[in-house]
Amino acid sequence: PQSLAFLTEVGLDASAHPVLVAQLDGIIGRLLEALPTRLEQWRRGVDLRGLKDIRIDHLGSVGTRLMLGRVGIPAPDEAFTSRASGTFPRGPSGDFSRRRSHQPLLADNTPQQRRIFAYAEYNLVRIAAPIGPPGPLDGRMLREHGFQGLRMWQKGWLRAVTLPVNAHVDRSVCAEFQVLNELCDLAHQSGLADSMEECRGVGGSVQVLVSTTPCLSCVCAVLQFALLFPAVRFGFGCVQPWHSEGGPDGATREASWTGETEEEQLAPAMWEGGRIVTSRRVSPPKTPRIAEKEESAAPLSHEDLETVQKACRVRLGSGRAASVDLGASRSWADVQLALRCRGPDALAEVLRGHRQAVRAETQPERVGRVLSLLHGLVDAPPEAAAEAGA
Repeated sequence: PQSLAFLTEVGLDASAHPVLVAQLDGIIGRLLEALPTRLEQWRRGVDLRGLKDIRIDHLGSVGTRLMLGRVGIPAPDEAFTSRASGTFPRGPSGDFSRRRSHQPLLADNTPQQRRIFAYAEYNLVRIAAPIGPPGPLDGRMLREHGFQGLRMWQKGWLRAVTLPVNAHVDRSVCAEFQVLNELCDLAHQSGLADSMEECRGVGGSVQVLVSTTPCLSCVCAVLQFALLFPAVRFGFGCVQPWHSEGGPDGATREASWTGETEEEQLAPAMWEGGRIVTSRRVSPPKTPRIAEKEESAAPLSHEDLETVQKACRVRLGSGRAASVDLGASRSWADVQLALRCRGPDALAEVLRGHRQAVRAETQPERVGRVLSLLHGLVDAPPEAAAEAGA
C-alpha cells in the first residue's frame, strides 16, 4: 500500500491510471471503516497497528484528497493556496527551504532534509452570540514541523494516532497538527468555547495548507477538527515540492555559500497569542514597565462585595465554576491583594466565565483585567450585574 501511495504521488503519466486510483480508494475505504465517527471515540485513542496488511504512514497527496473528499472536507480555494505557498521559505533555487536560512551549507552540495511548514488563516465567531464579548477571532499562523517547546493552556482536544508503521514517531509535533491544536486552544482562550461540547456553537472559516503530504495521523487530526467544529467552513490541502519553481532536486542545484552573509531566520513555532505571525524573527520593541495602579482602601458596600465575590465564582461549562475566594475583603484594595495572591489559571477562569478573551500576559496585567471587569459589574445596572454573575 505504501508503494501504491508513492506511485500515485510522483506525477508520472501512469500515476493517474484508474486501476491505481481504484486500488488506493479501496485502501481508504478500509481505513475509514476502522476509524471513529464520533468525538468520544477519538478521545479514547486510536491505534491502527491492528491493520497489519495496511502498513502505511501516509496516503500521498492523491490519497489524502480522496480520503478528505469522502468525508466532505474540501481543498482550500486557489487564492488562499497561492497566498499560503508564498509564506513557505524557499532556497535560491526556488524549492522549499531545507535550512534555517537561504544560504547553502559550506559543505559540498548534497540533498538536505526538507523543512515542513503549515500555514492557516482563520476567522472564528460564536453563533447566535449575545451582545458583547467575545468578538470574532481572526488571524493567520505559520508553524514548522518539530518540537518547539511546551505551550501553556493546551487543551488537548485533538489526539495523534499510532500508525501501523513507525509506531514510536511523535506525530503531535507535525506542523499541521500544531496548527489545528493551537486553533482549538485559541477558541478556548478567546472565550468562544469553554469545552468540546461548546465548540459546536462556533462558526466561521478555517483554511490550512501544508508544504508536503500530511501523514495519516494528521489526516486523522483533520477529521477530528471537522467533527469538533461542525459549523466552521473548513478547508485543508497540501502542495508538493515539485510544484515549486525549484522542482524536486532543488537542493542539488543550490550554489555553495561563502559564509559572508547573515540573514534573518524563520521564527520557531512558539505560542504568540494567536495573532498574526510573520515568517521572520523580529525582536520585540522594548517597552517601559508601567507602574500598577493601587486600588482605593475605601470600604465597599455589602451589596458591592456580594456582586464582586459572586462574579469571581461565576459558573463555567460542564458544571464547573471559577474558584477565586476574596476572603475577608472589605475594599477594592483588599480585592486587589486577594487577586494578586491567586494563580494565573484561576484568574483566567474568571475571565472565561464572563466571556473575556484569555491571552498570554503577565500576572499584573491579568489582575488588572479582572479588576476592570469587576469594576464594570459594580458600576453596571443591577439587572446587568445579576445576569453577568449568573
